[in-house]
This record gives sequence, structure tokens and C-alpha cells, in this order.
Amino acid sequence: MKNSLIWQRKILSNNLRVLLYPRKSALTTQIGVGINYGANLDPDSKLGLAHFLEHMISGGSQRRINHSREIEFLGGISNFQTNHEYTYCFVDILPEKISEASKILSELLFDSTFEIEKLNIERKIILNELNDILDDPNEIIHYMLKECLFRNHPIKREIIGSKNSLKSLTISDLVQAHEFYYNLPNMILIITGRFLEKDIDDILNNFLSKNSSEIPFKRPIFFEKGKPKKSKQKSKAGINQTYIKIGARTVSSKHPDSHVLDLISTILGDGTSSRLFIKVREKLGLTYNISTCNDFGLDYGLFSIDCSVKPRKKDYTIKVVQKEVKKLCNEKVKETELQKAKDIIKSELLRIVDSPVVFPEFITSCEIKYETEYAILDYLKKISTTTSQDILEIAEKYLSENKLSSVALSPV
Repeated sequence: MKNSLIWQRKILSNNLRVLLYPRKSALTTQIGVGINYGANLDPDSKLGLAHFLEHMISGGSQRRINHSREIEFLGGISNFQTNHEYTYCFVDILPEKISEASKILSELLFDSTFEIEKLNIERKIILNELNDILDDPNEIIHYMLKECLFRNHPIKREIIGSKNSLKSLTISDLVQAHEFYYNLPNMILIITGRFLEKDIDDILNNFLSKNSSEIPFKRPIFFEKGKPKKSKQKSKAGINQTYIKIGARTVSSKHPDSHVLDLISTILGDGTSSRLFIKVREKLGLTYNISTCNDFGLDYGLFSIDCSVKPRKKDYTIKVVQKEVKKLCNEKVKETELQKAKDIIKSELLRIVDSPVVFPEFITSCEIKYETEYAILDYLKKISTTTSQDILEIAEKYLSENKLSSVALSPV
């Protein structure tokens, strides 16, 4: 199994990073491209630019729209998405269509021509997307908690931007961002599934034929120095439940405590045998679902717990959750419970590796954060050697009651 958790990693002379993961049993091929440009890099005056540009890559001209549709006529599927740290483009294609699909993808990524008519259409589409987010209670409390925990870091901002920023973005803004970020040294090319050596050459030829800067982009690191707010509350019409999110600022991806926080998240809220599920749902019947998340990036970390409850049960539920977290800070986890959490994390990782759609983006994220083909093996080694004493110390270090913030969104 060890070899199946390693991918091939190459850095070409023009600084393009190439990740290869052939699967002998695969029947399709996946081609992914990660661009080292996400929402955290947008200037305050141009919030949502990275996400807007991602929309324009596939829909910014009639030629682009035709190209995007050609993928489907080749029997493939495609997806384009933006997060806080990178943009990701993906096609899943029949092996005999690799050359045509990679040519289309390279045309989309390197073409710097956008049409004003399509920009105005995409602006309307993204404003509708933003309205969907603003209607979603889970999205609202997610950003409420970020606003409590982060005073300066761009992680607190909406990936999609604001209504005002979206209305002000221009063709010139898009072209400048495209010219600066969409070049080979700032990209990661991922090929997984069924392919031969000649297929790699075809894909590379389609990408390397494009004019591109060969100067690597040096990503800035953001620091958070502000003191977190303890709590925040809002009300919203049209909802029946109070949505709660409790969390703390933690550590970035490369920090030695990060994997321990993953185990703590699993112990508290992953699955029907987790502590919070048993206490808050099964024993007290306070919620339909409760979950935890340890989210981290290159220069931030965020641990969170969320659920929805009857409005009159809000304060009580927060106290119950805080009490369960406090137990982890004061009492050692039993070895059987710790081993269960380790096995859950391992099996979740293996399911990601098994997924032809999820895995290419996963190794894109690994490359951005760790820059090694051994990321999974390194991580599993850290998980396997974590002790109950580590859990106790890290829980106390980051999740003691005085470090927790809570937010609530209640009905009007």
C-alpha cells in the first residue's frame, strides 16, 4: 500500500510543477491544473477578483464557452473552482481524447482575451451566487466566526467578494490578474488515472507551447496579530432554528500541532460514535446534526464546531459543547478511542485516494501546502505516533474555554 500513497513529482526547467498518478485499473483520465492564486491574494479594493477570473476562464467569451462545451462533446466533464489559496481547473476524459482535451484546457487557461458582454453576464451570475450564499445560514455563521477570530487576515473575507467590489471589477482588472498569475511557474499540472508516456508528452506539448513567464511567483505570508472577539450574534428572517458555530484560531498546515487538531476534531465530531454526536444529539436531542472541522492553510488555522438548535436552547447547547471540549483539555483520551480516530482518518484518506474526481484536487492542495510527493505518508506517520498526552496538551493549548469564540444566527 505504501507505494500507492506516493505520486510522481517533477519540476520542469520552466518551473511548471507536474504531478503524475497512474492507475492501472482506471478507465478514464483526469487532467487538473492548480493556479497559485486564490481569494487571499485579492487586494482589498478588488475583492472577488480571483473567483471572477475563474468564471471568465470558461465563460468570458463566446470562444471560451464553445471550448468548454467541446469537453462534453468529447465525453468528458469539467469543473472550475476557487478557494482562499488557489484556483483549480479539472477535466475527466476518455483516454483516447487526452490530447484534444488538454489542448482545450490550455487554450482556456492561457488565452487573455475577454469580452465585455460576457463580463456583464458573468457579473450577474456571480451576484446571484453571492445572494445564494447570503441566504444560507451555514455560510453566514461560517463568516461570522471568521470575523470574530481574524481581525486582519484575508481568510475572514468572502471568496466571492462583495456586491460593491463585484460591480467595480473591470476587464482591465481581469487581464492584469491573468497576466500576473496564469503562467507556467505559478501552475501545477496533475495527471491521474489511465495514461501512457506518450499522453504525458501530448499534454505537456499543449501547455509548453504557450508563451509564459518563467519567473516563479513568491507568495506573501499573512500574519494575524489581532485579538479574537469572544462572541457575535445576528438575526435573520425566514429561518426556524438558531445556527451556532464555536471555534478557535489555531495553526497553519506545516505546524507540528496541525495533525493533532485533526485527531481532536475526529474524536469530537466525526461520525455517529463521536463525543458531540452522542452527547448533543443522541442523549439530549438538541440537534439533528453536529460536526467539527479543523481547517488550515499556508498561514492560518481554524477549528470549529457547528449545529442548529431551537432558539431557546442556544445558550444551553453552547454550554454543553464547551463542557465536552473542556473534558478533552482535562482528561486523557482512552487508547481505544484514540485508535478509532486514527483509523477513521486513515480510511478517509484512502477513500480520497480511491476517488478519481477528488484525488487530483487533493494532491493539488498537498503541493501548495507541503511541496512533497510523500505528503500522505508523512501525515499518516504523524497520526500513528500521536499519543493521548499529545491530545491533552494540544486541546488545552488551543481549545481551552478562554480561547473559544461563539457565534449565533437566530430567527427574527
